[in-house]
Amino acid sequence: MQAMILKSATYHFHRLDLTRQAGFIATVYDEDGIRLAATPPFPTPEQAFAEARKIVDNKVEGPRK
Repeated sequence: MQAMILKSATYHFHRLDLTRQAGFIATVYDEDGIRLAATPPFPTPEQAFAEARKIVDNKVEGPRK
């Protein structure tokens, strides 16, 4: 099932798409439309976009190697 995009925003040359599945999820794409990351589900759209902006700003720690 394809999730419907509720909102798109541009932030630092990245596109952020908001969808609703088990919660609100923001997906981050680069300027060429390549999918870079997605947030975990959040209860509100504001929280999902805030987390996506942290991802773009490199303020989220990824998995340790």
